[in-house]
Amino acid sequence: LGRDMPPGSEGGNAMDIRAGNTEPALELFAKFQRCPSTIIGIVQGKAVGMGCAMAALCDITLAADDAQFQVPEMHRDLPPTLVMWALADRIPRKAAAYLVYSRNPIDAAMALSLGLVSRVAPTAELQAETDALIAKLSENSIPALNAVKSYMRSAPEMDRQGAADFASNLLANVLASR
Repeated sequence: LGRDMPPGSEGGNAMDIRAGNTEPALELFAKFQRCPSTIIGIVQGKAVGMGCAMAALCDITLAADDAQFQVPEMHRDLPPTLVMWALADRIPRKAAAYLVYSRNPIDAAMALSLGLVSRVAPTAELQAETDALIAKLSENSIPALNAVKSYMRSAPEMDRQGAADFASNLLANVLASR
């Protein structure tokens, strides 16, 4: 089910490759996670490889109904481990495995069913959907929006009581800031 790497394909020292190739991507991913503001992704056309990962990392991702998502790195015998990391807590494991191993694109409807995107809209209506979402978010205070993002980022990793206490503290802080 596999093959050996071709001779001479190493490309250099692993630490140099990591510093020059993988670390910048991981730094970008970390910025998505640390950003206190809500990140909205809009996908029109194709989200391929790292584009698919970035769509997954957004807090909310809207997609045109003709958008496609693909993880094709294995075509070049490259394990898309960084993309897989971005997908890991966003879509089911078997769905990620299918994307990686098959290399086949999936359509926006499938991406929605997997949880890769939040909403699919007809291409002609995507901008209006985006504007409406931004308008709704603009109705809320920055502390309330940041509290939601903080909770969404951290609570799934907490035990139930810790998540409840965190929820209570975030709400109390928002109310105290008014």
